[in-house]
Amino acid sequence: KHNQEWKVKPVSALLYLFEVVLFLITFGLGLNYDQVISEHDDSLTDWRLILTASIMGASMGMHNAAAKESIPNVPATTVMTMTLVSESMTLSQLLAFFLADHLCLRLSPKGKQITDEDRKKNHEKLIDALSKWITVTRPLIAFLIGALVGCALASNITYYSLLIPIVLIGSVVVDIYFAMVVDKMTSEYAALKAKGDEENINSGS
Repeated sequence: KHNQEWKVKPVSALLYLFEVVLFLITFGLGLNYDQVISEHDDSLTDWRLILTASIMGASMGMHNAAAKESIPNVPATTVMTMTLVSESMTLSQLLAFFLADHLCLRLSPKGKQITDEDRKKNHEKLIDALSKWITVTRPLIAFLIGALVGCALASNITYYSLLIPIVLIGSVVVDIYFAMVVDKMTSEYAALKAKGDEENINSGS
């Protein structure tokens, strides 16, 4: 636990850097074998396409690991299966509390009288369900937009479309690096200041 704070940023930067490297390998293989794969009768079983797709898949896994390392409680960024399940669960909860709050539908036994306190608690649950639904839906919408834009770019500029995530993720690595430098300078300054204050106290006494 005592090493957790200083490990998070370097590990995140390293994982993002590995992702960039895998993207660059994918980019090189794609450009090199693109024409050969296109001319192949059954391109889906061509080993060059499988190799390129596998390395790209590995880069997606690396991105997911990097995001989970650097952002607490982040949802999956590259695999949407669990996100879709969470979307269905949170949406059903939101709908149940919305109907109960606005249409006075019961979420309690018929024999129990609904009090103002019950209505207040139900409204609080509605707000909480809405917050959870928004949290789950945001990455799903971003994923869908990214998928549509990615498909359009890949269809028009082929493997050159990979330059966009390479630049974006590379900028994240640079940002984390400079954050580490600033943190180091701040801690060194704080240590020097503390040492100077201690020497002043000792000299005064």
